[in-house]
Amino acid sequence: MGNCSIFLILCAVRFVFVSSQTPAAHMKRIREMEIDLRRYQKLHQDGINKIQVLEKELTKHKKVLEEFSLVCSAFSHEQGNQNLNGPVAAKPDLRQTIVEPMSGIVVESADAVVASSDHIYIIVKYKTFEKHHVLWAYNIRGQMIPIQDGDHLGTVHVVENNNPEKTALKINKTALHDVELLYLKVLSEVSEVTLVFRMSAINGGGSQNVPEVQIIHTSPSDIIANRSQDLTLKVKVKSTDPTVTGLLNYISIDNSMNPSLLLDLQGNDPRLNGTMTDVPGGKEWTANVDSSLVALGGMLSFRIMVLQQEGIISQMYIGKTFNIYPESREASKSPFPDNSVALLSIYGPSGSTLIVKPPVGALWCYAFGSPSPMTKISRINFDGSRTLMNGTIYSSGKYDSATAITFQNVKKDIEGMYVCEAAARKSRREEFIQIRTNI
Repeated sequence: MGNCSIFLILCAVRFVFVSSQTPAAHMKRIREMEIDLRRYQKLHQDGINKIQVLEKELTKHKKVLEEFSLVCSAFSHEQGNQNLNGPVAAKPDLRQTIVEPMSGIVVESADAVVASSDHIYIIVKYKTFEKHHVLWAYNIRGQMIPIQDGDHLGTVHVVENNNPEKTALKINKTALHDVELLYLKVLSEVSEVTLVFRMSAINGGGSQNVPEVQIIHTSPSDIIANRSQDLTLKVKVKSTDPTVTGLLNYISIDNSMNPSLLLDLQGNDPRLNGTMTDVPGGKEWTANVDSSLVALGGMLSFRIMVLQQEGIISQMYIGKTFNIYPESREASKSPFPDNSVALLSIYGPSGSTLIVKPPVGALWCYAFGSPSPMTKISRINFDGSRTLMNGTIYSSGKYDSATAITFQNVKKDIEGMYVCEAAARKSRREEFIQIRTNI
């Protein structure tokens, strides 16, 4: 009873106190409470918005962390003498006969990850069972520059022996403004994939799943042909993309010429023609090679191009190469005559001038031959002697070789005469290139 009395007394006191306040005081208190309520409602909504922003940021950082984990694993991964900071020369045992009825390299996805205000990572995932190597390159002022150690554009990292395999390019954003094209090549002896990136989309980042496009074939990669007959070869292009177009290429060496003549023929040559017809699931592509080319032997390549309307990839090229040799050359199984070598004249006839402009330039030396050719680049000194340049060798097969040297921070002192040299056993060829700058 005592406790209830105390409660009633307190209630009475509170009633008297409240009742003693004027109506104006009540209205003032109501307004204060309404103001407080609106303030707390705004704080509540701001909190909800902040949570949504933090959730998005958390998702972004999780993705960046995943991509950084990939890059970190690339740094730590080592296999043999592989150089993770740049492309390396292909191993001598790269050549093999591919019997699987499919193109040997399939790209799955490409991601551009904005890591910071200064750097972007481009990460490409692909699958292949073929021995291969990776080449990142870019075009600047019309020149193809392979990305090597110390390049101002970025650094290459490769993770192999995974399924899928991955390659990553760390790009310096400030160096992108001079770049005209950026592309990735994954090359084996008989297969290739080239991705051309959309420069306008890289800075913003993004992911892109690459549509499955394959060249299906039932023929072996090495083909013995009757030298007196035309050769017909068929492959299937597995793709429903209407933008798919094809290009045939035939590389051969005419050893009857002195020096040996390299034939680099495209589909518009009357001795080489092809037709595409629609079939379920894609297209059937038929190539006809004239008997005069079959008699010489050579490398026949099917290459298809697929356009991407959006995303960080603008174009994709898929290639498959067949080594064709006449039956008289069955013992050596070489597409080129034994003891032959020929240079691909990239810069025109020997003695042509190449203009190299800052900030970076490159010089290439490319040869085909049998046995496997060796290439190198030397600088001609004032006394006529030659100084061998430190170049990187790129070789995707047994019958070709390319050497490239890059000029970082181009200065006038690189001007002079250079020589591209190729050798296959006793056969040797060379071409001279004059380098000038616009400095």
